[in-house]
Amino acid sequence: MIFIKLSIFLLVIFFSVVTACYFFTKNKKYLYLAKTAINYLISIILLIAIVYFTLRYLHIW
Repeated sequence: MIFIKLSIFLLVIFFSVVTACYFFTKNKKYLYLAKTAINYLISIILLIAIVYFTLRYLHIW
């Protein structure tokens, strides 16, 4: 579980840094990187939610 929290934390930091870089430089490549980071973040959160509720339903967790 610690690795999941760490990866989400790192993605949030990466997203905020890329967004700040875009606002300072107005370079479009940072928007693409920010969009990719958000997509990965949403995918990880959905995967965690599906696994969590499946394990709760099966009374394993």
